[in-house]
Amino acid sequence: MQGVIVSGVGNGMGCAIARYLSEKGFRVAVMSRSDGGKHVANMIGADFLRCDLRDPDSVREALDIFTGRGGSLDHVVHAAGGYFRKASIAETDFQFFADAVMNNAATFFNIVKAAVPLMKGKWGSITAVSAARHVYINSNPGYAAGKGAINLMVEEMAKELAPVNIRVNAVAPGFISKESCGSGAEETLLGKGRHPAIPVAMTVHWLISGQAVTGQVVTVDSGFNLQLPDGL
Repeated sequence: MQGVIVSGVGNGMGCAIARYLSEKGFRVAVMSRSDGGKHVANMIGADFLRCDLRDPDSVREALDIFTGRGGSLDHVVHAAGGYFRKASIAETDFQFFADAVMNNAATFFNIVKAAVPLMKGKWGSITAVSAARHVYINSNPGYAAGKGAINLMVEEMAKELAPVNIRVNAVAPGFISKESCGSGAEETLLGKGRHPAIPVAMTVHWLISGQAVTGQVVTVDSGFNLQLPDGL
C-alpha cells in the first residue's frame, strides 16, 4: 500500500484531501502540531504525526516515526497555509508578513527537504496547496508572497527532482465553502466564487496518479478567474 503524508491538516481542505486519499486506498498519515489534526486522523482512520512544520528537526523526527512504524513514503501533500485576510501593505506589519511566508512557503521547503531522501526512486510525488489568482490578489502581501513562492518552488523542484523520479506539482484552489472535512454535498457551480473542497481533493489524487505530470500548478476554482468584472 502506498503511503501519503498530508502535512498541515485542519478541519477543512486538508481534512478533505486526507479523507479522499484514504478512501482511494492509500495509507494516509496526517501531520499537524495541533489536536485538531489528531481529531482528523481519528475521524478518517489515518495515522497521526504531531509535528511543527516550521521546525526542520521536528519534521525529520516525524518522518522517522512514520517510517519506523513501517510506512512507505511515496507521496507528500502539503496543505499548510493560513494567514489569509484582506489587508494592504500599510496594514501589514513585518511580523505578520514573515509569519505568512513561513507558514506557507518555508513549511513546504521543510517537508520537501526531509522527505526527498526517503522517496528517491519510488516514482513518488509531492503536491502543494497554493491558491488561485483571485484568492491571493484579494489577500495581503504576506499571503501572496507565500503562495507565489510555492508556485515558483514547484517549477524549480520539479526540474531538480525529475532525475530521481519524483514529480512536483501544486493545486491552486479558489475560495472554498465552509464544510466539514469534505463531507458536504454542496453543488459546484461554474463561474461562482466558492465551491466545495472535494474537487480539490480529486485534483490532488489525479496529480498523484499522473505519471507524466510534473512542474504544474493546476487551478481549481470553477472557472471564477474567467469572469470579467462588471462594467467592462
